Amino acid sequence: MNHAAIEIIEEIGTVRESLLRSLRNLTQDRYNYRPDPLAWSVGEVVHHLYLFEKQVTSLLEKQNERARKRSMPPARPELPTQLQCLDGFSVEVPTVRVKAPEYVVPTYGMAREELERSLEESRKSLMGAASDLCEFDLSEMYFPHPYLGKINMYQWLLLVGKHEQRHTLQIEATKENWR
Repeated sequence: MNHAAIEIIEEIGTVRESLLRSLRNLTQDRYNYRPDPLAWSVGEVVHHLYLFEKQVTSLLEKQNERARKRSMPPARPELPTQLQCLDGFSVEVPTVRVKAPEYVVPTYGMAREELERSLEESRKSLMGAASDLCEFDLSEMYFPHPYLGKINMYQWLLLVGKHEQRHTLQIEATKENWR
C-alpha cells in the first residue's frame, strides 16, 4: 500500500475514534432524541454512517474487480499526500443540509448496541476492501458521486472520513441541545 493510501486510512481511523468518543455513554433515549422534527437523531446519524460506509465498501470491491480484470497499474509509492484532495468540496462542514439518497436514509429507533456493532463491522469490511484496492493507482480510478461529481478512489476513501467528521459535528450539536 502506498503512502497516500496509508495517510487516508490513518485519517479515517482518527475520525472514527472521535465519533466513538462522541457516542460514549449515550443512553438509548439519547440515541433516539431528535433536536427538531426534521433532524435526525444520533441513532439515525449512526445508521446513516453505517449505510454510507457499506456503499463505499461495495464500490471499492467493484473497483478492485475491475482493476484486476483490466490489469490496472500498481500504486505509485511516491504519490504525494491525498489528504487535501476533497478540500474544495467542504464535505465536513455540516451547515449546508444535503438530502441523503434513498439508499443511505436511516431507520429511526434502532438499538444502540446494534448500531455500534454495525459500525465496527462496516469498518472492518471497508479496511479489507481498501487494502485490496490500494494495490492499484487509485488516482486513475473514477466513479461519480451524486453531489460531488466524478471523483477518484482516493477521494472516495477520504470521503468516508470527511463524511463521518461532518456527522460527528452534527452529533455534538445535538448533544448541546440536551444541556
